Amino acid sequence: MFCGGCAGSTAGGFKISRVIILIKKVVKRMGTSKGNVARLVYTESAAYASKARIKTYEDLNIERYEIVATLDSRTSEICQELDGKVFEFKDYEIGTTAPPFHINCRTTTAPYFEDEKEGERAARDKGGKTYYVPSDMTYDEWFKKYQKDEVEKTGNDGIIELTKLKEIMTGKDYEE
Repeated sequence: MFCGGCAGSTAGGFKISRVIILIKKVVKRMGTSKGNVARLVYTESAAYASKARIKTYEDLNIERYEIVATLDSRTSEICQELDGKVFEFKDYEIGTTAPPFHINCRTTTAPYFEDEKEGERAARDKGGKTYYVPSDMTYDEWFKKYQKDEVEKTGNDGIIELTKLKEIMTGKDYEE
């Protein structure tokens, strides 16, 4: 989902306004749905940003990096499980050890330094309001502390299930 009025927002590291313009141009030229084009553009933008990070990490002599998933109820099971995992830079592989891991992936990476545990990271409540948690808190820890009670009240966590994600990605039912 894109926010046309969010001037400072980004999609895969690109300004939302530019992404929206690109989506409109591709829809017009290709004659396909806005949803299909948006998924393609957003996912490819995330892949491009991830590839650009390789050069940055090389320039900074980064030896290890950490997976940083979005802390909200829309995060996929794949990204929930990978959040907080640390990899050697030499193993950086888009789609395997670096995002995007799936269509519309919002996960990113950050340089990892063993001795740096201070700081905060953003999280969003069910209403979309942003608040901050310790930077070393993983998705699982965040969920147990901030979301578990809400899930027990409503019975719905809003999280995309892995099998549903595979259905979305393939366009058909997925059986393991």
